[in-house]
Order: sequence, then C-alpha cells, then structure tokens
Amino acid sequence: MSNAKRIALFVSIFVCCAARPVHARQGNTSDAEMREEVQEALSQSQSGLGHGPISIKPRQDLEQMLLLVQVKSNAKQVYFYEMDSPGDPLASPETAIAAVVHSTGAVNQLYSFEGSRQFAAFSDEFNRLGSTLELSIGNRDVVGFAKLFLESAIAGNPGSILSDDVDLRLAVQNCYFNMYRDVWKMLDAYTRWWEEFRVSAAELAPKVRIDLAGDYDLDLHTLLIQDGKHPQVQEIKLTISRTGELHVRDIRAVFPDQSRWMFYDFPLPKPETWH
Repeated sequence: MSNAKRIALFVSIFVCCAARPVHARQGNTSDAEMREEVQEALSQSQSGLGHGPISIKPRQDLEQMLLLVQVKSNAKQVYFYEMDSPGDPLASPETAIAAVVHSTGAVNQLYSFEGSRQFAAFSDEFNRLGSTLELSIGNRDVVGFAKLFLESAIAGNPGSILSDDVDLRLAVQNCYFNMYRDVWKMLDAYTRWWEEFRVSAAELAPKVRIDLAGDYDLDLHTLLIQDGKHPQVQEIKLTISRTGELHVRDIRAVFPDQSRWMFYDFPLPKPETWH
C-alpha cells in the first residue's frame, strides 16, 4: 500500500471520529475553523503512520473551479488539499490531492486522489465525489470542469491544458531553461523541439461537441513535464455529462511519441526517427 493510501485510510478514520464533536456544535463552526480542523486531521496522519513530516497546503483554486458548477442553493462545502509525503529517500515526495466534503455541521467523507497515468481508473474516485454533489455542467463550464479533473490528478502529472501555440512555446522554453539554467542551451533545445513538433501539425485548442446522448465530447491537449525528460504533448479525450459524470475515452502521446530522458549532448533525434 502506498503512503498516500495509508494516509487516506488513517484520515478517513480520524475524520469520522472528528465528525461527532463538530456536529454537536450544531453547525456553528466557521469556514476558517473547519479548514483548520481538516488540515489538523491531515497533519496528524503522519504520527499515526510513523512517517516523516507531511507538507499540506490548501488548494482553494480547485474549490473555486468546483463552485462554478455546483448548484448554489444546495451546495456542499468541499475542501481540497495537496499533500506531499516522504517517499523513498532517493525518490521525489509522493503527492496526492484530498477532498473533504462538509455539510450540515459535520464532515461527511474524504476522497483521496492519488493521481495516476491510468486516468480511466482515477476517474472512478472523481465521479464518486461528483455523485454526492449537485453539479450542472454548461457549455461554458465543460473545459473548466475538465481542468478540475486533471488538476486533481496532480500526482500523475497530467500537464497543463494548452489553448494555442503561444502557451506551448512559452512552457517548453521555461522547461528547458529550468533544466539547463543557460539561455543558449535553452534556445538550442527549444528550437530543435519546436521544429520537430511542427511536423505533427496538431491543433491545440480544446474542441467540444455534443453527442447523441446530450453529453459533451471534449478533445484537449496538455503539456506533460517530468523531471529530467523532454516535454511531451499529449491528447486527452473525455466525455462529460451535464451532471458531471466523467469518462476518459482515450489518452495518447502526440510528440514525442515516447517519454525520453533529456541529455544536452544527446538531443532529440530527427522527426523521422520517432516512428
């Protein structure tokens, strides 16, 4: 069992126990107090599991994304947190997103989004959260809702949604500069990458269609950035219902077609060698 799963198990027990005194105060807990209590529960999970310090920070950006598609009159309060727990000493910390639903003066349930490159499996937990909320997805909300889904999978590093070539070019330049810390090496690596990417001729802007069932079929591109590897554009196809049920239809690498380690002395091969 991974650290994130053990954390989720402990916190679920902690939250269930904490719900009684919260309910006893008959809903008088303020939003700030509730945030403090939930964050304390997450923090105390480290002592119950015998792990080192866990870094926890609120993700109010995710909360705002969700609020845009909740039915306001009956909206339950959902708190999102990002947790970094120590992993293998030689590896990067394990990252997970947790969502805690609070309503009628009690903490109801914790949802743990560990993230996964297998988004189809990950979407089950995301839909489990959505099924407890009243969601209403309109034409103007569907891309934002997809972003909430991808951001919740942060441990799987799904990448940022791309809107056009400008977004992509700036992100790739930043990636290479952060890797090399040298402007000339960055420009060389970026130029090679960009010239080879143009061969793929991918249209980056999100595309939304309504299918025969009245659901949204969404095609979008993201830029996947992993430590020590060349940036990779991928295409993700989603179907999202008007009540927020989400299914992953497909996910594929656009360029490069395989994840490749970054060595300045061994740049990307020529485009024809990718296939």
